[in-house]
Amino acid sequence: MRNKSTYYLMGFGCGSLAALLFAPKAGAAMRAEIVKAGKKRRRLVKQKIASAAGAIDSYRIAQRALKRGMPSKRVRALFQ
Repeated sequence: MRNKSTYYLMGFGCGSLAALLFAPKAGAAMRAEIVKAGKKRRRLVKQKIASAAGAIDSYRIAQRALKRGMPSKRVRALFQ
């Protein structure tokens, strides 16, 4: 008499064989695609962080200039 784990293992083996037979790409190609997507995501995150840092710097410059009472060209350009 077989227990449930035997059927589970047999199903797992059949499923893995079917996945290998009908896989759209080889393992190396799939891993390369995953790595490429990860690099692209990291690059986009770095760009977003850089643009946010630039916006914060511009805001700080404008606040300092307004506190000093000297509306410079840069401050006017930021608030137009």
